[in-house]
Amino acid sequence: ADYGAQAVISLILFAHNCPCRLLGEEESITLALDENKTVLETVVNAVNEIYPHNIFFHQCSSRREDIRVPHVVLPWTAQDIIDAIKMGNINVGEIAENDFWVLDPIDGTKGFLRRGQYAIGLAFLRDNVPIIGIIASPKLPFFGWEDAAGEVPFLPGPEFIGSLFTASLGNGAYVEPLISNKDLSLADDVNLPPRRIHTSSTTNTADIVFTESYESEHTNRLLSDRLFHHLHIQKDPIRIDSMSKFGLLAQGDVQLLMRLKTAPEMIWDQAPGNLIVTEAGGVVTDGNGHPLDFSTGKTLTNNKRVIVSANRSIHDKVIEALQIYGQVDDGL
Repeated sequence: ADYGAQAVISLILFAHNCPCRLLGEEESITLALDENKTVLETVVNAVNEIYPHNIFFHQCSSRREDIRVPHVVLPWTAQDIIDAIKMGNINVGEIAENDFWVLDPIDGTKGFLRRGQYAIGLAFLRDNVPIIGIIASPKLPFFGWEDAAGEVPFLPGPEFIGSLFTASLGNGAYVEPLISNKDLSLADDVNLPPRRIHTSSTTNTADIVFTESYESEHTNRLLSDRLFHHLHIQKDPIRIDSMSKFGLLAQGDVQLLMRLKTAPEMIWDQAPGNLIVTEAGGVVTDGNGHPLDFSTGKTLTNNKRVIVSANRSIHDKVIEALQIYGQVDDGL
């Protein structure tokens, strides 16, 4: 799924934005190994089904001479798919002075496998600042979030409308229905324009709803419990996979998201949600209150932990508490 999603998005970006600099999570060198021949065949078949090669690709010159993109009406081949994924393997040095895209083709792989929450995240950066952010959340209900005492939300049936979050710098954040190819018959029933979204105005930490990763290894539950106690947070957290959490916060369903692990975050995990939340009125910094630095390549080495809040009032309280308990947790 990761390889297939990256291949399709790479081909679409190339068709509309030539030449295309893309920093994706998946690497073509792994898929090209003989031991992954069966995986490659599966990916090729999936891409041909989802994005058949029956559209005309305009001729364009590419600075990447090792990339070839066919423009004839033929099925995608294994080499085509490897080349498409290779588009997402730009040299990290190329992104220092150029505009570029970042892509997480499947964020929340374990959620995807259990048919729970997952997302596809895409962002466009200029001067190392996100100016376009997109999060597609196929399993995040467009017509309302339902939660039972902090448990994973209901799993949808076949006729289900997900959520597509978008933002561009200075123009606000929006959500619109996300319909799969299998459910295109529903399009007339949900022909709704994008709806502008805003974060919550709640400032009393005793009233906020907090969201964190479903997987315990992605966070620090001991530290979060200490912060809950200090901030008098009373409601059980909503624990789901993927960057869909950014969407929940941007549209006001939750007020706080904390990534409390100390390992550096990956750029594709943070850039899309960073812009969507801030354009919706929220605040995003690292654990020290500093803006996220997207100039360091694949990993955000200048930032430790990520705090995402609905508004400045909540954010300042969380950062203040984290200065106390975070240092204790780090052994300082």
